[in-house]
Amino acid sequence: MKKRKLNLDFEYGWKKTDFVYPKSFLGHKHPAIYTWVLIAKNGEKSYYLGETSNLTQRVSRYMRPGRSQATNIRIKAEMDNSKEVLLYTIDINTLVLNGQKLDKSELEDKYTRRGLEGLLIRELKMRKSGHIIHNR
Repeated sequence: MKKRKLNLDFEYGWKKTDFVYPKSFLGHKHPAIYTWVLIAKNGEKSYYLGETSNLTQRVSRYMRPGRSQATNIRIKAEMDNSKEVLLYTIDINTLVLNGQKLDKSELEDKYTRRGLEGLLIRELKMRKSGHIIHNR
């Protein structure tokens, strides 16, 4: 089988949203890669990173999880026990795949979001070694 090479140039930052816990979060009905930063009463930070096709809808599922939504229930409990809950969305500066420049509109594609989400979770675990990362 022929070997393939994947070249990825990916530069990003995080942009703080106007989310105020536990209020509803309207007007963000777009695809996103997001991260929750939970600040415990002792000041320690923990993180959860995810992706969605509709950020407003996804946030509402965290605020009112159904009985079968294990991740939402788990993260909501962490939020309830936190001093502060912050929500950030990815701000893509550069995304080039095999020489083809991509832009923020690529987040419309769930496979692109999920691929980047997986890379970002791995990078978060490496960068925040010793911190609590709620992604399993």
